[in-house]
Amino acid sequence: MNSKWIKNLCLQVCLLLLATDLQAQSVSRMSVEISFEKGGITGICLLRKEEQTVSGTIMNEFGIKVFDFVYYRQRDKLRLFNVIEMLDKWYIRRVVRRDLKQVLPHLPPVSEYRYENRKRHIHYLFTPLPTTEDEATE
Repeated sequence: MNSKWIKNLCLQVCLLLLATDLQAQSVSRMSVEISFEKGGITGICLLRKEEQTVSGTIMNEFGIKVFDFVYYRQRDKLRLFNVIEMLDKWYIRRVVRRDLKQVLPHLPPVSEYRYENRKRHIHYLFTPLPTTEDEATE
């Protein structure tokens, strides 16, 4: 019980730090749809691009985190973190990791981007979210 409480507290602190860090840095916000044969995921993708890495998180409309990822451009490697239990299977992680490695280098900041994994029948759609008035004035 205590370990769950401590993990939850650490997660909340990390999210708070991430939220304050988002205000200080340029972050891309995109709506994302990942659809497959037996279901799908819709939500928001937050991306922070740096020189050597692209860090991001995908969460659904309710604010539940689906997974975090870090893409290392120089090594062309992608790591998944905090994967939701439903998707936390080695074969699903491998497919998502390979697909995101194909998507992230080509993701345009101003237009939508579609990617299809034809072998697994998974469709990805990334659409940039419009900036709000608060973001435009800062």
